Amino acid sequence: MNHYDHYTDEQLLSFIKNDDVASFRELYDRYWKQLLLKANHLLRSNQDAEDVVHDVFTDIWKRKNEIGLETSFRAYIGAAVNYSC
Repeated sequence: MNHYDHYTDEQLLSFIKNDDVASFRELYDRYWKQLLLKANHLLRSNQDAEDVVHDVFTDIWKRKNEIGLETSFRAYIGAAVNYSC
């Protein structure tokens, strides 16, 4: 059992700010598939969609200390994929 699966997205994001890679992996595992489907729908290219999702998560890690959510993490990451597409 993954002990991170009971935390909220926002809690995991706060752990990521402390360089917690396992919490980052949990957020990735929660959202990569639905984000890939969304990006693929918008771009009509699986490779481009994979690149977008990868770039969005890479950006989240790089900017982990700067991210301030005004909405849910789900909304934030969905908007990031839309913008990137």
